[in-house]
Amino acid sequence: MGVKILLKEAQSMLQDEQQILDTARKYANTCPELYKQILEQNSDPDKNQRMMSIGIEALERISENTKVRSEIALLTAKYACENNQESVCEYCWLEAFRSNPSLVHYLRLRFCGANWENNKRQAAKICQGLYKTDNELYFMLLFWNKEFDTVMTQGMNVRESLGWSFTFMKESYGTIGEKSTFMAEYRKRYSRRSAFIQELVKFGYVK
Repeated sequence: MGVKILLKEAQSMLQDEQQILDTARKYANTCPELYKQILEQNSDPDKNQRMMSIGIEALERISENTKVRSEIALLTAKYACENNQESVCEYCWLEAFRSNPSLVHYLRLRFCGANWENNKRQAAKICQGLYKTDNELYFMLLFWNKEFDTVMTQGMNVRESLGWSFTFMKESYGTIGEKSTFMAEYRKRYSRRSAFIQELVKFGYVK
């Protein structure tokens, strides 16, 4: 049985809330799942504020490149929303995207929040970090960020298949003017909402 499983089982047997939190703090780097367990097991609405504070603490203590940190961020966002803390909720959505860059996390941050302009620069920085690790996701996020010129100029230089964006590259093959015309036509053809829904359906995120 793994060490993490033993720690989680041991923590589940503790009764003292402060001792449970101290244990999560002690093993934040080696077993961040302990923080997640605290947030998941709370069933008292009166403790939502405390859970939100614990979640924010966890985001500050746990390494950014840990996927469980993304899950903790979403749990914390839930408590923040229940406390009507919209700014904290959007902060958590940003951190969820930072720890696990994905189209779903990006779209949540982009379209569900009210302060996209405040998060846009950080989101763009996270996207840039994907250029050498996940080309398909990188170009997909650039497309949603309306960076069409970058998609066209950089995408044509990528040799491996880019999924949906590779279709764009093939259909727009030619001069820069022809590529720009292709992207302009795509923008005219679909409204933001219809393109949003169609892409989500295409990639299986909604039915």
